[in-house]
Amino acid sequence: FIGLMPMLTIFSDLDHKLDDNSSLVLEIGSIINDTRSVEIAVKVASRTMALLRDMMHDSANVRPRSSAGEDLLHQCDFCAGVSRAVAPAIATLDNSVAAALAETRAEVDRQLSPENRRALQRSLREATEPLVQVKDTLRGTFGKFTDTSNSKKLRNYIDGDY
Repeated sequence: FIGLMPMLTIFSDLDHKLDDNSSLVLEIGSIINDTRSVEIAVKVASRTMALLRDMMHDSANVRPRSSAGEDLLHQCDFCAGVSRAVAPAIATLDNSVAAALAETRAEVDRQLSPENRRALQRSLREATEPLVQVKDTLRGTFGKFTDTSNSKKLRNYIDGDY
């Protein structure tokens, strides 16, 4: 019984921490919002580099032609070099810590959505319901023994002083 109350208190505290305006939910929301700029910056850099790669790889830039379609007898070696050099940088950005952070942010957002938090709270309450019933039964059964106002009466009864 002694360990039951602290455990129920922990479950109750956890339940309250999942409330909409709890300090935990507000702090996590703040962290999610504060890291959004990192995700945006990585996306912009990666997409910009992809545009550069695609532009440099475009045949109109590698082997330009006149408006009449005639070969201008020019091959852009710079274009081919840049296109090849930018590809690993794009892959690095797309697989970077910042990209992992963006995925983590999205997952935390999903897991701690209001619907998921409500479901977690329901699960906590359902899981603790049998423990609350045990607590109530024990309190009802032994409450008279632990009630200080009844202790003198109980002692007198046990001693035979009615």
